[in-house]
Amino acid sequence: MRRRLDAAARDEEGLGISAISFWEVGVLSQKGRLELPEGLKAWREIVLAQAGVVEISVSSEIAAEAVDLPGPFHSDPADRLIVATARLTARHIVTVNERILAYAKQGHVRAF
Repeated sequence: MRRRLDAAARDEEGLGISAISFWEVGVLSQKGRLELPEGLKAWREIVLAQAGVVEISVSSEIAAEAVDLPGPFHSDPADRLIVATARLTARHIVTVNERILAYAKQGHVRAF
């Protein structure tokens, strides 16, 4: 997986991270499910300072896509926005989220 991430960062478009992912990481940190010793804002700056990493804002187009995803998908808004972002920017999702991986197996998004 690390090789794929590094390759994406070297790609012309860069390694994209949805802006909603920062919110989701912050929520997981607050719930104690993820540790961010430096805090969310500092972690975000560290991530975005990496060569080839680009933040993808949540646009109205992405928001509309998140509502109208094809096929069955659960209602978690952050997951829906992440999937919509990947679909509209033609990117892979790198995740351990089993629901997103199952959705990818249906052929609606690319994920590993």
